[in-house]
Amino acid sequence: MTGIEFPRSTNEYKDDFDDATVARIERNIDGAFDLLAKVIDDPSIADRIPDGAQIILEYEDDPDLSAANRRAGWVARRPVYVHRVANGA
Repeated sequence: MTGIEFPRSTNEYKDDFDDATVARIERNIDGAFDLLAKVIDDPSIADRIPDGAQIILEYEDDPDLSAANRRAGWVARRPVYVHRVANGA
């Protein structure tokens, strides 16, 4: 035994959160992939994101999650970049 402690699998962490929190996390992961796909399609988008920026995901169809993401982003006290995610993404 090396004494190295390996992290738990992602599925094990789901037990630490309620269903609503898991849904918000998964939605934000989807939003991050939406941004990544847009950057792949148009690399100039990456040029508009400040170095070290906190990326804030805003959703057209989920104002509550958007507000929570804005609160978390502004607390970071770093430059921000707001990415608006279309409905269904």
